[in-house]
Amino acid sequence: MMKTALALCLAISLSACNQQEAASNIADDQIAASVNDVIISHADVKSYKAAKNMPQANDKQVLEELIATELLRQAANDSNLLERDDIRYQLRLQESEFMARAFMRDKFSKMTFTEEQLIKEYELGGQDKSKTEYKARHILVKTPDEARAIIDALRAGGDFLSLAKERSTGPSAVNGGDLGWFQAANMVPEFASALQTMAAGDVSVSPVQTQFGWHIIKLEDIREPAKPEFENVRGQIQQSLLSKAINDYMENLRQNADIEIRK
Repeated sequence: MMKTALALCLAISLSACNQQEAASNIADDQIAASVNDVIISHADVKSYKAAKNMPQANDKQVLEELIATELLRQAANDSNLLERDDIRYQLRLQESEFMARAFMRDKFSKMTFTEEQLIKEYELGGQDKSKTEYKARHILVKTPDEARAIIDALRAGGDFLSLAKERSTGPSAVNGGDLGWFQAANMVPEFASALQTMAAGDVSVSPVQTQFGWHIIKLEDIREPAKPEFENVRGQIQQSLLSKAINDYMENLRQNADIEIRK
């Protein structure tokens, strides 16, 4: 048995539909049930299954759900629930949200784009900077004074690998501070932020503090990810164009509306 719990607004909508059908003298063979003279038709059962995207659902179970919903709607009406401000607001809100979703789905669900549009969007698309990879080394020490002393030693001609092996407290010390290739997202935020201000070959000009201590960073190289093949991202490109179309439409609505925002 399906759970007997539908939103009150759906129940009210169903009732309104039923009353309209009753007023139009729906044929007896199209009536699935009546609940205190409110008609539930076979069309209601079919429409409910379509709305809930469950075409294989058992008609009898769906009918029981609709009967239970109608009983609850009638009980809610008898309780004067609709006189409460919070309930009326929720109904208005749900109606507005439902109509907005239905309108956007109707307007944009069948939107298509030409091959030329897709290719142009693909060619305009830049590299995903979040996927940029860095190759770096670091020296990790416990205090900022130690870090500044190492920076001074490097400026005086000290060898980064040697200093990392001698002075770093991190596990990469044995490899001269080598961290290999990685994406910025794989590092703590302070370390990642420092990297993104550096160019290949740069060494930290000041110590970088993280939860682990104080770092001196040497950024050895940067590489961008290979651009994916067009066919592999066709769906993403279509979604990108659709999002732009929706954003443009919403912006046009705002520009042509009389909107006053008060503090």
